[in-house]
Amino acid sequence: MIYKPGEPRIKLLQWLFSKLDSKLHEYIEPRFATAESKLDSRVQRLLFVTSMLGLCRYDDVDLIRGVTGGSRQDAFMDKLIDLVCIKDAADDPDNKAMRNPGVIR
Repeated sequence: MIYKPGEPRIKLLQWLFSKLDSKLHEYIEPRFATAESKLDSRVQRLLFVTSMLGLCRYDDVDLIRGVTGGSRQDAFMDKLIDLVCIKDAADDPDNKAMRNPGVIR
């Protein structure tokens, strides 16, 4: 699902970005649009957000759609998931992972 182009990948990316900031879900999900234009709009909005976060270039639409090589997708997903994990850990003051960042037990 992560590396296969299509609606499930876009929904997964939307969910990951909503974990970073709940307002991103509202930005990415257009409310009034046809199914086809809705997908294109979400891809463009995901591209804007990811490029602003430095996860990809501003014209890297193929990476968002999931039609690029595996190594590029690996690097992209690794960075995105790292951001989500850091955000989740920072939100929990009792999280032991933040006491020793970079140490895996």
